[in-house]
Amino acid sequence: LTDITIEGIIIHKEGIIVDVNPSVQKITGYSSDFVKGKNLLEFIHPTSLDFAKSKLNTGFSGSFEIKIIA
Repeated sequence: LTDITIEGIIIHKEGIIVDVNPSVQKITGYSSDFVKGKNLLEFIHPTSLDFAKSKLNTGFSGSFEIKIIA
């Protein structure tokens, strides 16, 4: 399902990107090989950074929306 949605989906483990769907690649221009293994916070827009850090620090396991740097 993540391959057919227009929403960008980033899957991470403890803040390290393990996979992205094709929409992330289209939105950002970054290939999946480029982002895999990198820290998710490197791609977070400053206006969303505190929010994203709070989600990561609490171990939140659901989905949330943030602004990214493309």
